[in-house]
Amino acid sequence: MASTIHSRVLRSAAEVLGGIAALCRHLQVPEAVLNQWLLGLVIPSTHVFLKAVDVLVVIRERDPSGESAVPFYERQPAGSSAGARRDTR
Repeated sequence: MASTIHSRVLRSAAEVLGGIAALCRHLQVPEAVLNQWLLGLVIPSTHVFLKAVDVLVVIRERDPSGESAVPFYERQPAGSSAGARRDTR
């Protein structure tokens, strides 16, 4: 098993969310695919990796009321209008 930054982040995100099944739901991927990433056999896409990073970032950004910040991939860029089209590449 190769330990990569990707596998370490995914493993930490799974712990935060409550397990492998919860991370699969969050990332919308089958468990078999996630297991390949966790084992370091395959590197996840940048989009998937950043969603896992956001899980960790949001935990750090929680305010005292327990509400979490909006994940990075759902934020509007500064100065953009609410109706602006988001680039999904």
